[in-house]
Amino acid sequence: MNNNENINNKNFRIKHNYVNNNNNNNDDDNNNNINKNQMANINNLNLNERRDYNGLLMDFDFLSTSNKLINNNSGNLKNNPQNLNNEKIQKEWEEIDKEKEKMNQEKKKIAHFKKKLEIEWISFQKQQKILKKRQISQMNQMKILKKQLRSLQIYKQISEESHNEIDPNEIIDFEEIGSGAFGKVYKSMWRRKTVAVKRIKPEYLQGNYLIEFKREIMMLSKTRHPNIVLFMGACTIYPNVFIVTEYCEQGSLYHCLRKKKMIKNINQKIRIAREIALAMNYLHLTKPRIVIHRDLKSTNVLIDKFGTVKIADFGMSRIKDESLKHTGFRGSPCWMAPEVFRNENYSEKIDVYSYGIVLWEIFTKKFPYKGIKNPMQIAFNVGFKNLRPSIEKITDLKWRSLITRCWDKNPSKRPSFQKILMILDTLDEN
Repeated sequence: MNNNENINNKNFRIKHNYVNNNNNNNDDDNNNNINKNQMANINNLNLNERRDYNGLLMDFDFLSTSNKLINNNSGNLKNNPQNLNNEKIQKEWEEIDKEKEKMNQEKKKIAHFKKKLEIEWISFQKQQKILKKRQISQMNQMKILKKQLRSLQIYKQISEESHNEIDPNEIIDFEEIGSGAFGKVYKSMWRRKTVAVKRIKPEYLQGNYLIEFKREIMMLSKTRHPNIVLFMGACTIYPNVFIVTEYCEQGSLYHCLRKKKMIKNINQKIRIAREIALAMNYLHLTKPRIVIHRDLKSTNVLIDKFGTVKIADFGMSRIKDESLKHTGFRGSPCWMAPEVFRNENYSEKIDVYSYGIVLWEIFTKKFPYKGIKNPMQIAFNVGFKNLRPSIEKITDLKWRSLITRCWDKNPSKRPSFQKILMILDTLDEN
């Protein structure tokens, strides 16, 4: 009996300790944390005691499983308030649902307000675009008015210049002998004299084109040289705006080289090269400021009935200031210097470069860069890849040397026209 009572007491103590552990720790991981004294007691149990102990463990597992189910079911109280007998909790859930409804209504109001703002923003952007278009239109109108005012001022300035104003009724046009983007050139009669009349298209009588027209009148009226085309007068009355110069019967050097094939022997070539150099030297030695032609090419070199060379077309010319900067990519790409394509500052040496191309034309009777049709491709290759026409067919080494020196990529290495004339004198003696 005493043994049975001792066993029962031990079983009661073990059970009591496990129940206390279960109440203090709900997690499964803490259920097996038994202190060392309890484990020692368990190890001292006999077989019957161990069986009773296993039964207690089964009861303990049941209690743990029940606690899990209770914890899991407690999470469903929110969705199933009817399962709770506590009216306070049920009321709290009802209040939470009401708050949710209010929040949903607020969200709807915010969404409606957002749509309204988006519509107003789109309308505002459309109005901004309309205002911008109006501003651009007004700016364009202002530009047009400024150009017209500038044109009127230039017309007034031209009329005040000291040149022979020609009555348009005195001019009788015979035939068209040339044309360009800005106008046409006619063989005409003026006071029983055959002249060349350069008529400007009315649409180009504004802005920069009108400035070029005025510049050409100014340059021609002030130059007097046997190898520069003679200026005889001009008409500045809109829309009959034109320039009258002497008529050169043989046309341009370009046509003489390619079509008429008049230039055959070396003496003719030397004479033409020298007369072009004489005219350009005159312009570059002009005081107090140098005149740069900027558009020297074979089509602007005219030849009269006596075979005398005449430099023409001064619309692109400039007066050299202390610092002459690039004024735009305009002109003839085949004859333009590389520094012009590179948007660099330039000097009168750009005319020397053009002269080198003209010399190449005189000796080859070909058009420069004939295989390249795109002007921008010519500009890129000349300006950045040092492209030049082929000089293989020019057998005379002295002429070849002069040409290559004239179109050198470094402007400072190009000879002046004074130096070129000295070189031509030595070539003529040989």
